[in-house]
Amino acid sequence: QVKRSPINVSEAEGFGVPHRHDGRVVLANFNHLQKLGPETFGLWMRVLTSCPQCVLWLLRFPPQAEVHLRRELEAHGVPQDALVFTNKFANDEHIRVKGAASVLLDTLEYNAHVSGLDALWAGLPLVTRAG
Repeated sequence: QVKRSPINVSEAEGFGVPHRHDGRVVLANFNHLQKLGPETFGLWMRVLTSCPQCVLWLLRFPPQAEVHLRRELEAHGVPQDALVFTNKFANDEHIRVKGAASVLLDTLEYNAHVSGLDALWAGLPLVTRAG
């Protein structure tokens, strides 16, 4: 059975995820990281640079990408704690846990598909681009 009750801050901490009610704006993307291109990541870095209360939450999917993206974060002058990676969650919890985010950011190069549907199920607004 899938739980649909909203995740609270304490539960989010237990999962190791940021929560929109802990004083930060949690920008999230739950795509496979190969769908993330330099144009999108550069745009997100500009947002993080101009909005210090924002944090970007990505899935460690694949784990090898984390080292590269952290290097890019440093190159853009964004603090390391502005980027949070988590593993995928069990099927019975993944939609509920994603509800801790403030908004789902779609990639410009390859749209969200199922990740976008999951975010909408979790009650998240989704920001994308037509075309």
